[in-house]
Formats: sequence, C-alpha cells, structure tokens
Amino acid sequence: MDVLVIGGGIAGFTTAYHLAGKGRSVLLLERETRPAYHSTGRSAVFFRGSHGVARVRALCRASRPFFADPPRTLPERRLASPRDALFICSSADLPALEAFVQGARESGTPIERLAPEEACARVPVLRPEYVGGAALETGGMDIHLPALLATLQEGILARGGRIELGAEVREIERKDGLWRVRTSACDYSAPLLVNAAGAWSDRIARLAGARPIGLVPKRRTVMTFRPDPAAGIARWPMVLEVRERFYFRPWGEELLASPADQTPVPPCDAQPEEADCRLLLQRLAEATTLPLGPASRLRRWAGLRSFVPDERPVLGWDPDLPGFFWVAALGGFGIETSPAVGEVAAALLTGEPFPPHVAAEGVCAADFSPERLRIQKNAGG
Repeated sequence: MDVLVIGGGIAGFTTAYHLAGKGRSVLLLERETRPAYHSTGRSAVFFRGSHGVARVRALCRASRPFFADPPRTLPERRLASPRDALFICSSADLPALEAFVQGARESGTPIERLAPEEACARVPVLRPEYVGGAALETGGMDIHLPALLATLQEGILARGGRIELGAEVREIERKDGLWRVRTSACDYSAPLLVNAAGAWSDRIARLAGARPIGLVPKRRTVMTFRPDPAAGIARWPMVLEVRERFYFRPWGEELLASPADQTPVPPCDAQPEEADCRLLLQRLAEATTLPLGPASRLRRWAGLRSFVPDERPVLGWDPDLPGFFWVAALGGFGIETSPAVGEVAAALLTGEPFPPHVAAEGVCAADFSPERLRIQKNAGG
C-alpha cells in the first residue's frame, strides 16, 4: 500500500481518486458505516465561481471542467445541471453588493447587475420593498452529489484502491519509515498518510504527533419547505442575500433554505438548533412571501464547515512530520472545489506538476501549504 487516506468525505474521496489515477495503491479509511456522512452529505451542493476568497475562486475555476465534462462512467452520469445565482440586498447594503460584484468580476466570474424589479420578476416570492439591489451570476450549477460520489468511489475501486468503512482511527505511529494506523477494524501501514478527516483533522494530527492547524468547525443549518405547486420553482436561480444572512434554492420538488449561520462548535454529529431555525423563518418572512407555516416545513438538518483563519484550504506536507499530508479546512466550498483539490493534492503527493488547467488559474502550492499558517501566526506576533 502506497498511501493511507483518513476520511471518507469529499476531501478523502477526491484525493484517493486522483492518486489512484496516477497508479498509486490507496486505502481510504472512514469511521462511519457510510461515506460522506458529516459535512459532505449535508451540503447545499451548489457551484458558483464567486464563492470564497480569491484563492478559493481559483480552485473553483479549475474544478469547473470536471463537472461540465465529467469522466466517462457506466452507467453514464451527469454530475451537474445549470442554475444561475441571484444576489440580493436591501437599499442600505448597496455598497456591499457593488463590492461583491466588483470582486467577482475581477476573478473572472460572469455577473451583471439587475434592477430590483428584474430580480422580483425572476423570483416572484421576493418582496419588492426588501430588494434594493440585485446581481445575477451565470454559469452556476447544481451538483448531483450521489452521482459525484459514485463516480469517485467507482474510480478508486476500478484503479485498484480500497475503501474501508466502519474503521475508526484509534492510534497512529511512525515506525521504520511507515505510518502505522490502528483502527477499530484492523491495522494498516503505508509510507504516506493523508489527513482528510474534515472537522476531526486536528484530532487526527494530534494522534500522529503533528501540530494542529487551528481548525474551527462551524455549524450551518438547513431547512426544506413545500413550495406552492404553481410557483414553478424549478426555473428559479439560487437566491443569496449578499451579506450571507440567508439563501434558498430549489431542491428537487422542495425548497432548501439556510440562515447561513456559522456557529463555532467542537467536531460532532451536528444537529439543528431551534434558535437558528427561528432565525431562518424570520429572515425569509422579511424578504419573501414564501409559505413558511408548520404545514410547509418538511425537513431540517445541520452540518459542519471547517475553517482556518485565512479561509483557504490546507493542502500540503506537514512541516515537521515526514510523509504526513494535509487535505483539510475546505470550509463551505469543499464539493465545488473538490476536483481541483484532489488534483493539487495528488500532484504534491507524487511530486508531479499541477495539471495545465489548474496551473492556468494561478493555483500556487504555497497559498495552501500548512507552513503558511505558521508564517501568518509569527507575522502577527
């Protein structure tokens, strides 16, 4: 075995997939009995080029080709469907909208300002008195998560990789040039160890003897609603308040919405809090005429989005431990950046250059290296 990958979310799967594609023998370990149980499986799974800070947007751009023209599979799968993103704001927040649009344009994202009445025409449940400004980003996509995970999983297995579920990591040690990992299922060893454990990445690092990176998991709440059948929501764009006070989007035959909460919590099986659900209902009532009564409420859940202070992923070799590699801190953009994240990780792990379409977007290893966090901390005193 060449590489052990700890974590069965999108970070672990994309890394294992691209490593297997380079001929490396890979074993992916996941403590849950099904993959993508935590952050990945609870995401809003939407692709937009304007998401995140500038370096994250570069990863988004580099990931677009994978979703738009995915690998051939049997059966053939569609990984994404087009959907625009509509950003709205109150009159008081027009400067914030203008700054957002300018930043999106500078990163190459196709976006245009819309008059408030145009926004309300596209999404008739918006209250005209609430919408003081709007902008439409084109080129967004709904990502079909089951199809994406199936493609990655089948690619790993077809290339000789292995996936072990229900394998909770209990001990890690470095001995005789190998990483030895004891799990609840079995013991494994390999010269390279990838820490892709999501919100638990700092805990895995401590087990291995590495310094934590200061990862902060943050809870994000989601509710779904039964829309008016006559509303024709399938044609709606995703709607986002520009200061991230809420968003909503079609979700099959349901409407998915979130208050865009970011409550710091320990790594856990996140559950929705009543206060966050009430906040979402309040914000939606202020901005829309959506039916929000108890009869319209269908489901609710929460997930974790994990960040370091500069809100960039951590991708690279640990500065102190040989053979220990980080794929962590994917925030709220893990799925949409996953193709490029996997390609970057696999290139760094194998010592190969980045693929041309990744390098063309200005993706630089130093921007995501764990070492940068120490440099930032030392510079800040």
